Amino acid sequence: MTQVTVEKSKNQSSKLLKGVLVGGIVGGCLTFFDRGTRNKMKTKATTLKSSSKDMVTYVKENPNEVKDQMIHQVKSATNSLNEAINDAKNLYEKVNENVFGRVEEVREMTNETLSTAKDAKEDLKNIGSKVKEAGQEASSAIDIDKSKSDSNQFSTSTNVANTNSNAVIRH
Repeated sequence: MTQVTVEKSKNQSSKLLKGVLVGGIVGGCLTFFDRGTRNKMKTKATTLKSSSKDMVTYVKENPNEVKDQMIHQVKSATNSLNEAINDAKNLYEKVNENVFGRVEEVREMTNETLSTAKDAKEDLKNIGSKVKEAGQEASSAIDIDKSKSDSNQFSTSTNVANTNSNAVIRH
């Protein structure tokens, strides 16, 4: 089954390549029906031929100079490439130091902040418990005071009643 798929794939890519080539050739031929296109192509081909001949002649007449120019250009390109590589290394190091180095700082700060928040949460719970406890104690104290005042009122009114009844009895 794998062989069949590979053969189909080869046939399809082969057909595609043939189609692209035939299409390119046909398209190229059709463009030459236009006189302006033909003239531009003819001019460019002539110019390319002339400049190629001039270059070949120059290389034949001055091989050492051409060699030196090429060596100089390669060295210049190498130096530019080395500078670009060094700049990229420096940038990479700077990013590592400034960004990734600070990531650890941010992580530590975040952990500290979370720890502080958890501590504050516990403290708030403790404060809330104390406030609740104080409220309950105050409520109990009010209830006790209320009971005392009710009983005092009752005993006062009882004492007044007893005093009045004693006064009535004496008279």
